[in-house]
Amino acid sequence: MTRFSIFSLVAGILEVCNVLPQLYLTIKTKKDENISVLTWILFICGNTLWLMYGLFTYDIMVVIVNSFNIAKNGLMLIMIYVYSSWGKYAK
Repeated sequence: MTRFSIFSLVAGILEVCNVLPQLYLTIKTKKDENISVLTWILFICGNTLWLMYGLFTYDIMVVIVNSFNIAKNGLMLIMIYVYSSWGKYAK
């Protein structure tokens, strides 16, 4: 494994873990106060573009990391909907 591969792996792990504390807190408290929906939508859009780049260049690390990122950011978006006032109207 080259230094670049190790650097890429560590960056990928940190990228996947960067919003886990916010996700955990939202699930635990069942509150979404002061969380921007637009931010999470932009995260998903950016991760989707990176995923496409990884698929086009056959870079498995980029594909794996951004697949996890899309999943966790999508889960956060679902939690915002479920615990927000506009999610309550859908019930």
